[in-house]
Amino acid sequence: MITVPVGFVTDYASIPRAFCEFLPEQGRYSGPAIIHDFLYWKAECTQAQADKIMFVAMTDAGVSDETRDTIYRALVRFGKPAFESNAHDRADGLPRVIPVDYRNIPYDQSWPEYRKFLRARGVPVDPREPVPPAYCAAGEKRFDEIQARKPKWWEFWKWWFWK
Repeated sequence: MITVPVGFVTDYASIPRAFCEFLPEQGRYSGPAIIHDFLYWKAECTQAQADKIMFVAMTDAGVSDETRDTIYRALVRFGKPAFESNAHDRADGLPRVIPVDYRNIPYDQSWPEYRKFLRARGVPVDPREPVPPAYCAAGEKRFDEIQARKPKWWEFWKWWFWK
């Protein structure tokens, strides 16, 4: 089991504004999106494993197949910059978990400015225990099991979309 720490900063599902009419920024996939953001931040699972765990979590949360598959395909196609940006932020010592003593954020301060403030105060980049590697592998296995239950037309669609 993975636990996202209190104070972890997330943007939920990063849905481009052009698509918000069809896919709002928050929905049944909000909880899975928090876990996904955390996995991208920790980077102890690969990007592909984190994306598959998001897929599984959306399945468990009752997200419709169409919405789940759309979000998953978008993550696979467009998630790399976010995954890499997190790596740069960690390397730069920018924290993503706000300790309780620092949760009164000034209204006129942006998140990038506040992160620099936190770093200057010595707030650690990642105060949490690591994600168990078995969790990443279990997510992949569960993803494969869900995919195996999909109708055969999915194989054609997947081939056409990914080629």
